[in-house]
Amino acid sequence: MRRTKFMFGASCAALMIVIAASAPSAGGTLPAFAAGGATTPLAAPPKPDPARGMVYAGLQQATDGACKTAGFLVTGTNLCTHGPDPAPTGVDIKKSAAPVANSDRSIQLAECNGDGSSGLRTQVIYARSSDVADRYAAFLASFRTWAEGADTIYNASAGETGGARRVRFVHDAGCNIVVANAVMTPTGDDDFGATITELQGLGYNRTDRKYMIFTDAFVYCGIGTFNWTADQSGPDNINNLGPSYGRSDAGCWADTVVAHEHMHNLGGVQLSAPFTSAGAHCVDEWDVMCYSDSPNFPTMQTLCPETSHDARFDCNHNDYYSTNPPVGTYLRDHWNAAESLYLTGGQRWGYVWADQPSSAIGVPYTPATSWNRNSSGAFNTITRNGVGNYTVTFTNLTGSGGMVNISGYGSFSTMCKSAGWGSSGSNQVAFVRCFTNAGVAVDAYFTASFTAPKQNPGEIGFVWANNGTAAAYTPSPTWQFNSFGATNTISRSGVGNYLVYLPWLGHSPNGHVKVNGYGSDSSSCRVGYWTQQGDVRIINVLCQTAAGVAVDALFNLTYSNSIGLLGVTGAAYGYVWAHSPSSAIGVPYTPSTLYQANSTAAANSVTRWGTGYYEVTFPNIGQNNGNVQVTAYGGGTNRCNVGYWYASGTSLIAGVYCGDTAGAAADTLFNASYTR
Repeated sequence: MRRTKFMFGASCAALMIVIAASAPSAGGTLPAFAAGGATTPLAAPPKPDPARGMVYAGLQQATDGACKTAGFLVTGTNLCTHGPDPAPTGVDIKKSAAPVANSDRSIQLAECNGDGSSGLRTQVIYARSSDVADRYAAFLASFRTWAEGADTIYNASAGETGGARRVRFVHDAGCNIVVANAVMTPTGDDDFGATITELQGLGYNRTDRKYMIFTDAFVYCGIGTFNWTADQSGPDNINNLGPSYGRSDAGCWADTVVAHEHMHNLGGVQLSAPFTSAGAHCVDEWDVMCYSDSPNFPTMQTLCPETSHDARFDCNHNDYYSTNPPVGTYLRDHWNAAESLYLTGGQRWGYVWADQPSSAIGVPYTPATSWNRNSSGAFNTITRNGVGNYTVTFTNLTGSGGMVNISGYGSFSTMCKSAGWGSSGSNQVAFVRCFTNAGVAVDAYFTASFTAPKQNPGEIGFVWANNGTAAAYTPSPTWQFNSFGATNTISRSGVGNYLVYLPWLGHSPNGHVKVNGYGSDSSSCRVGYWTQQGDVRIINVLCQTAAGVAVDALFNLTYSNSIGLLGVTGAAYGYVWAHSPSSAIGVPYTPSTLYQANSTAAANSVTRWGTGYYEVTFPNIGQNNGNVQVTAYGGGTNRCNVGYWYASGTSLIAGVYCGDTAGAAADTLFNASYTR
């Protein structure tokens, strides 16, 4: 006997229906199953059971491609699905759910996020065929309540691992979830493929949308699209793209049902998960996503005995949803739906290449989108406030703290620095100042990035050094971070000479450092060196005037080890310490392996093409996008800028230009990093 269940809820409470049924296997026995093991493609479609919503019309048995393993291709699309989710025995899917009162405040209202439409969002839709009576007005409040209930499941589940996550809905100015009213042809509700095709024809086909569909029909309980060949971690996972569709029919309208289908849209549960069912679900109860499914119909395990957890995601948070997966565990290195960019509450980050230095004053522009990215999915903008004075707006990334990194771009005759950052409405804004080598304000190109990590993304620490003259101090806790939870400190060794202490980040000689000056003056700062004492990372920072004279100054510093400067787990990255400034021209060399890294474990190289002119090659991560940061290294007064970057085959090539305070090219040691 096996247990089959699907979840129903009104508002935040879930009514769990658990039944016993015989396994539908030809030999009368269950297939062998090993958690996290290999899966077998379906030999034939399961037997239809329309009374429970198990309808396979509109689905094509996948024999190859991304949908092959235990799945279907949705007819007329390039989207995969594991197939319909069954309604429990005894539940009449031909009988519509009743409206619920919109006065239940046990659930939370939708989070107000940005302008309600920009970036990656979930769009709620009421979909009906034209021959079905319009019940939009009667159920509008209920649709919002059920969607908000799904949001509650996400957030309460995140709270179990110390985090917070909210669904970024399309909403109006009052933060009410926008429920689109989509009218299809009479056959639009016949099956999942027809529904998706018609909704796409109505414009619901955006690549920055997940579609939560309340279909006024009685075909399914629920069914959702799902990518199960994408278990790698990081922001480039295909589950961070749309469009994706989750359909819940009128007999199963409930918060837990729409949450279940929406989680499929976000990539849960991958077939490689430790407790996978091998069919897009899990076997460790109690859990919104767990039940015994095809093709293997595995035996269930009750590892979380509280049945109330059937209204929560991920029993023990080790399969598909954790806001703080421990190092060395599955979710640390595989797709984790809690890091979906369609949810808020995770790490905030963004980057941009400022490619219009002389844009009209006071008029925001959107830089080239290939080098412009944001964890909310929206594009960042830049406003020129005056000569050499800019505001970078990281859209939808409001919140305190974080770190900004700035590098000049192009000729080494200019330098750019951070001049402050903070929240402005729903956005994060960063101020940038640019100068000539003589210290005169000048319009200039630059690269900029912002990051605000959550919990422990990997080995990373940063500080805003906000006191240039103190002998020793603790920087503001709001603008410092240590992935081990320790407190960073700073001491002053002399004029413009500082030591930054990052506890627990100094266990061995390694890592990467980025430094840039801070403030509205023309001073600049560089990395002097970094070392370790016990478990403390110690980094020397040197600051100087435009003329190269040591001066007390403010600065920003970021240290990372085996992770990019943004501190985004799973993101492609590479960094080097270019330790041979006068190497032979045209002959690549491999920088010290202690102080270089590549997310693919490849060895980076540096080639000198002339005095002060270098190219860094980052193998296997070449794309025409991302962000590059550069910092001069060591004593002296030379400075370095990002020259350019581009993809060459599978490699990323980053140019670096270095020069002296007079603007002449000069061979210089430097640190360079790339991330996307």
